[in-house]
Amino acid sequence: MLASEHLERQGYEVYLPTFQRWVSHARVRIWAARPLFPRYLFVAFDPKAKPSSPIRSTAGVRWLIGQGNEPLPVEDDLIKKLQMSEEMGIFDETAPPWLKPGTLVRITEGLFAGFVGELRGKADKERIQVLLSLLGRATPVQIPVAHLECVSP
Repeated sequence: MLASEHLERQGYEVYLPTFQRWVSHARVRIWAARPLFPRYLFVAFDPKAKPSSPIRSTAGVRWLIGQGNEPLPVEDDLIKKLQMSEEMGIFDETAPPWLKPGTLVRITEGLFAGFVGELRGKADKERIQVLLSLLGRATPVQIPVAHLECVSP
């Protein structure tokens, strides 16, 4: 991301495809953008009008993919397809990999914080149905995915 910022300051058009995923840090789970192709980004420029040497010498840039000293072009159609797919959320992680029916989960926030229950399935795009033992009976509740952590693998 450092290279992207530096290249943009130099006036280059930069595209860093990203996807959204759940990231845990210090026991907090957040929905965060991550690079689709770690350590790679796309830079639009005309090598005939402007040499690639300023790009090569930009902080954060290690190398350009190419043949010899000539960078390889990427078709505009591919970039447009990537951008459209990214906007549609096609690359986004929909749920943590441990979110499977039957998994024991702990609720980390909200009214039921600290309760452990059995994951039943998706309630909607952002909430999960969890079966809790409340007042001596099994009660299904809907909890945001971000408020759950896995108790058993």
